[in-house]
Amino acid sequence: MPKKRKETVRKFDPFRLALNIIGWGLAIFLSYYIVDSVFIKGYLRTYQLRKDGVCASAVVTGERSVRLGRHGNTTHLLYMFRVDGLPYEGESSSDHLRKGDSLEIVYLIDNPRINMSNTSVRLKCHD
Repeated sequence: MPKKRKETVRKFDPFRLALNIIGWGLAIFLSYYIVDSVFIKGYLRTYQLRKDGVCASAVVTGERSVRLGRHGNTTHLLYMFRVDGLPYEGESSSDHLRKGDSLEIVYLIDNPRINMSNTSVRLKCHD
């Protein structure tokens, strides 16, 4: 006849409970932050640029390598454009251009710091 296993009753551990609450709270916060910053803001920015954006020409000023985790690296182009004589910068990952090349971008007239390459926005800039 097999031996009966002795049942053990776990004692209430407030420290473990606090760690679980903090852990779950942190996981929920990070999930919200990632969804908000990556997906929602990106889609809203693109929508806003499609709706209210103005086309302009920018000049590629350089490139920056961006790590994609275990999938390797990708290169983002850095570009500069001017609005009312003031310089603004942006970054694009979708164009295969070199330093000094021109790039069509879309920006918000009220806030030129919000800008994207037109290959991402797909706004009809020319008649």
